[in-house]
Amino acid sequence: MPVGEFAAAWRGAEIAYLDEPFVLRTRFVRVREVAVADVLRKSLPAAAHWLAGRTDLPVPPGTLGGAEALHAPAETVSRGLAPDVRTLPASFAVRVGARRLDDAAGCLAGLGLHEVARIAGRQAASVGALQYPLVVGDDRAPAAGLRELAPTYPELGRELGRALVG
Repeated sequence: MPVGEFAAAWRGAEIAYLDEPFVLRTRFVRVREVAVADVLRKSLPAAAHWLAGRTDLPVPPGTLGGAEALHAPAETVSRGLAPDVRTLPASFAVRVGARRLDDAAGCLAGLGLHEVARIAGRQAASVGALQYPLVVGDDRAPAAGLRELAPTYPELGRELGRALVG
């Protein structure tokens, strides 16, 4: 892709929920060495804040998070998905979600947060299990899977909060 076209696309002008363009940063300079574990530990309070349902940032009306963000698509999926709608979750979103959760579980385990890691690992497996039924057109199984996954987000938040305090 030509640089000019990439830069124009990066702005995200066609993305309805963006109030301002994405920032494109370049020419980074290393100021100091930071251990990965230190960066991860430092990010945990922000992760706990997100899991608790931040209210300090503006979001578009109708934006859902946490367990609610899984119940809504579960309802949609339970009514049946058109083949063209099914493509994105079946071929991309489930894979990305499962991978990110599995990566998080590994990072949390590496920090010694084994119970938090166990929950994230369970979430990764649950998200990954959605792919096959989506591919074969079984809408009841992913709807049930999303509903079962929903309460694990408050559980993850509680356990992470406990780990940060303890």
